[in-house]
Amino acid sequence: MSDALTPEQQEILDGLTDSPMTAAGMEPQSIPIATREQWLIHAVLTNPDLMQRAQDIDPRAFVVRTHKPLWTFLCYYYRRHGALPSVAIIKNEIQVRWLQSTDSNAALRLHEELESLDRILSAEIASDDLGYVADLIDYFCKISRAAAVYSAMERYKERPTDRTGADLDGAIRNWRQGGKSEQGQAYTIPELWALPASQWLIGSHAHQGAYLVIYGPYSTGKSFWAIDAGLSLATGTPFLGRFTTARPTPVVYVASEAHIGLSKRIRAWIQTHETPVPDTFLLVAHSFHFATDLTAPDTLAEMIKNKWGDMRPGLVVVDTLNRNFGGDENSAEDMTAFTDAMARLQSILSGCTVAVVHHTGKDTGKGARGSSALLCAADFAIEMRGSSILEGIEVRCEKSKDDAPFAPYIITGHSVEVGNGDTSLALTYASTAAEKRQQEVAVKSADDMDTLADAIRCGADTYEALRNELGWSSGKMHRTLTKLQSAGVISIDSGENNRKRFSTTKNTGGNT
Repeated sequence: MSDALTPEQQEILDGLTDSPMTAAGMEPQSIPIATREQWLIHAVLTNPDLMQRAQDIDPRAFVVRTHKPLWTFLCYYYRRHGALPSVAIIKNEIQVRWLQSTDSNAALRLHEELESLDRILSAEIASDDLGYVADLIDYFCKISRAAAVYSAMERYKERPTDRTGADLDGAIRNWRQGGKSEQGQAYTIPELWALPASQWLIGSHAHQGAYLVIYGPYSTGKSFWAIDAGLSLATGTPFLGRFTTARPTPVVYVASEAHIGLSKRIRAWIQTHETPVPDTFLLVAHSFHFATDLTAPDTLAEMIKNKWGDMRPGLVVVDTLNRNFGGDENSAEDMTAFTDAMARLQSILSGCTVAVVHHTGKDTGKGARGSSALLCAADFAIEMRGSSILEGIEVRCEKSKDDAPFAPYIITGHSVEVGNGDTSLALTYASTAAEKRQQEVAVKSADDMDTLADAIRCGADTYEALRNELGWSSGKMHRTLTKLQSAGVISIDSGENNRKRFSTTKNTGGNT
């Protein structure tokens, strides 16, 4: 698609100003926006049957700030329980979010939301106006679809060569069909092949719009790895010096663990890579309860908007799952709610990639801790194996839904002075895992050759004596003797009864 909108697209956009309320004799201009929204929520709360029709209304269709989280909660509760919550449950949800908030204005928001709820519950709808409730629902559904078209159009204008062209066409198709396209699309094989291909955000590691899980035991460099990936993407620098990244892309890092220490890690990365400080990397020092707080994705999106305005992130890192969960990790229901929240976050933020940092359990061989619903929903799963980042951590791709997994590799950390006597670590791509194993085998082989040569020098000059001295298997003994003989370290003579005797050559010293 070109930068300019097609006549068909422009026609649709021009038609978004039409109001279905006009035909119903209920001009929107004659009714305050706040009143219309109060009527809608009041009608749904007093007549739950309307919710089946109204649940497709996007919270962004509401203008009044306090109505958005309330509508988000009503929709979530209805989809999860098949019924609307009682007033007591709604008030409890508002108070729980207030208690979880670290915002200095939280108390004021609590008062505003409870006051807003009281106004909704006491709203008086004249009997003549009740006939317009169904039209009111249609009106808000249409606003929701219009908002989706405008959002897709803005993304398309910003990045016309990305998948946003298809997003815009899909949003317009949804608008024209009155939302029916949400039920799914049918494609012939040629149409399927004509769809835009997935684009790599970080080469071999994650596509644009993917859901990524990074997990491993504690102290295996998961956060170092995630920070390196985020800063590489924000600056357009190859990740670990080897993997391509998309052009400089905004990154949001939700740092719920020791965010003060992350300052040194970021400084160490910038010094090591000698890059300017990027203004496209945003650190959010806050913990969310994504599994239980239905407004958490909207709250995070609002925090991002307050800092960046209309600029949307290409990657959001949630570090760690535990600090941003708020439920039972072993519960499939809670884990599904968490993954749903991640999908909701991607939807709000225009299809960004989401990466979640997680831990393994006590038995590291069983993989990521908690319900398997987490990895089932992931597009990519990356495991970190090892015990010390200074000695080397193996990075493995345990899941790549539609692509071949990358070859396992080793990362190590090296110390970097970051000022004021402080130090931190920066990562280095050390080798592939296969190369490391070859190096380890070579070192072990050399150690074995030294051990065997020393035993021969000390008088164990027959096969049986060496077996008794070292306790090695016959295969290991034969391989090591052959290597020593080929290297000229030992000589083999036939003694009595053709029993072989071993001796070191005169030109060898204490080490082979």
